[in-house]
Amino acid sequence: MIKQSDILNAYLFLRENNHSIPSETLNFMRDVSMRELKKIAATRTCFNCKHDGLQGVFRGGCTGCGDSEYKNFEIKA
Repeated sequence: MIKQSDILNAYLFLRENNHSIPSETLNFMRDVSMRELKKIAATRTCFNCKHDGLQGVFRGGCTGCGDSEYKNFEIKA
């Protein structure tokens, strides 16, 4: 699982080692990554499905994980 520290470490690495990437691009990548990580952490409920608990993005909700019908549940390969 990705952590905030992983994103910040990657951001700092690029900032220090690749001066060809504009600051605006690096800041955008960092900000979007942090926002998406927070969104995933707030909505993720399942860790066994290939959709990683984000079935709301896909058609219909997941009825797996304890229900008898596994609609939209797909085991990770």
